[in-house]
Amino acid sequence: MVLADRLRRGERGLRGIFVGAPSVDLVEMAGLGGADFVVLDAEHGTVWPAVPELLRAAEAVRVPALVRVLKGRTDMIWQALDFGAEGVLVPGIRSVDEARSALRAARYAPEGERGLAFSTRAATYGYDAGPEFLKKANRQVTVLLQVETRQAVENLKDILKLPGLNGIFVGPTDLSVAYGEESRQTERVVSLIEGIRQEAEQAGIPWGLFAGTAENHRSWRKKGSWYCATGIANLFRPALEAWLEREPLS
Repeated sequence: MVLADRLRRGERGLRGIFVGAPSVDLVEMAGLGGADFVVLDAEHGTVWPAVPELLRAAEAVRVPALVRVLKGRTDMIWQALDFGAEGVLVPGIRSVDEARSALRAARYAPEGERGLAFSTRAATYGYDAGPEFLKKANRQVTVLLQVETRQAVENLKDILKLPGLNGIFVGPTDLSVAYGEESRQTERVVSLIEGIRQEAEQAGIPWGLFAGTAENHRSWRKKGSWYCATGIANLFRPALEAWLEREPLS
């Protein structure tokens, strides 16, 4: 089942993995390991040239794949979806206009402004074409907007009202920097995230966030998060440190 349908069904506690390296092996391992979705990170990672192949790897292990694009790059939204991504994660949103632009870039008219070519991989190179393809594509795409700036927090009520919004994704680290906090775990940042959570719940919009540790992940899942995601490095580093502690180098 595509991610957008799972969110519409009200599923919560979904688990995602950010993959920032152009490695089909990592994508396959994430899917085989039970991740509910992967995020191919073209904002902070080096995946962009390899996105088409990484999407094929995701499909092979039946794990939905989103692409995190660069801030303000609607052209990357168009390309990622044409490559066959199930959706996009859009960082750095500040205003309602920016949010609306991202949402419209991900859908075909009349709901949006996505350019149409049936020759793309998303349309199976022309084998899947016509009005039914457009309807299916608009229904199945997932667009998550990151809330990680002061402006996004201030404009959140209006952003949550926009049609086509599948969910919001809180970026605790950027949020902490935006508010001058020393870390994403300070009382103020946790309070900000709690406020965002409440706003989203009241609006009936799925919400989730980046969770740097398993403990943090469990905590937010208990609070009802629809999805949490972490990075490969967050998984690798503690496992490596624990292994080295048990098996010291001679």
